[in-house]
Amino acid sequence: MFNRHYLHNLYGGSFVDTFPRPKPEKLHFHGLDDFLCLVLDYNPHAPVVPGNPGLFNKSMRASDIGLDSKPSSRVIVRVRSGPPALWQYMGQYRMYASESLTPEEYKSQSLGVRKTWAKEKEWGAEVSAQVFFRKVHHREPSEENISDILDSKEGLVAARSQLSLENIMAAYERGEEENGIYALKCVGYDIEFQRVLERNYKYFTPPEGKTKKGARPAGVKTKAKAAKRKRRSSTPDTPELFERDSSPGRVDAPMKEGVDSDVEILDYNPRTTRSSLQAKRLKSE
Repeated sequence: MFNRHYLHNLYGGSFVDTFPRPKPEKLHFHGLDDFLCLVLDYNPHAPVVPGNPGLFNKSMRASDIGLDSKPSSRVIVRVRSGPPALWQYMGQYRMYASESLTPEEYKSQSLGVRKTWAKEKEWGAEVSAQVFFRKVHHREPSEENISDILDSKEGLVAARSQLSLENIMAAYERGEEENGIYALKCVGYDIEFQRVLERNYKYFTPPEGKTKKGARPAGVKTKAKAAKRKRRSSTPDTPELFERDSSPGRVDAPMKEGVDSDVEILDYNPRTTRSSLQAKRLKSE
């Protein structure tokens, strides 16, 4: 398990996005651009054991468009919310568009999960516009109606200011909005990627959190702490960085038992799902 900033420093891309996209210079160096980073607050049925199946939630209906162009995604899940928050690589997963949650299934989710998705009004422009239009006009909006709101920054800000968490949750509960679902099926495990993560973590120093009231001012360290900081770098720039095995078949190794590996956490047998909701959507392809 590792800090999200570590993945960001090592491979690039945003340390908060679900689909972080490394900059061209980073991508040219390591060649990986298939990250899918999931938070259990938004995706309560994401895989939490490497190789297990899972579900990926979206604020709108799932679509098959573009899935064929991407053979698999490198799924990384925040398995501990912290502090400190810790993430774990689960494997290479294929995404399959599935049916959206029914209103009853949405209401069966924990209040915490429903509130988390309702807070999407802060960044989910289209959902916010649709819920706002129904609230004001008491009818379904047309594409033109939504475009009029989205094309005006002031209009969108005004719409969001008049929406509450309850407004958003009620829209999902009535089936006016959809909580889309993608089924996640493990199709491989990049063992060398896991080894790189494990091998270089000792060179990473997590960023310091916000200073609490009464804490020592920034930059003031004891001699012992200062000496320790000198021995470790906040960026993974050691000689052994990305010493990857270039032999054929390194990436997306098939899932199988009895693999001889020094990777600490490996589980090559997809197990049963954690809920009837998963069982309903995860079928053999």
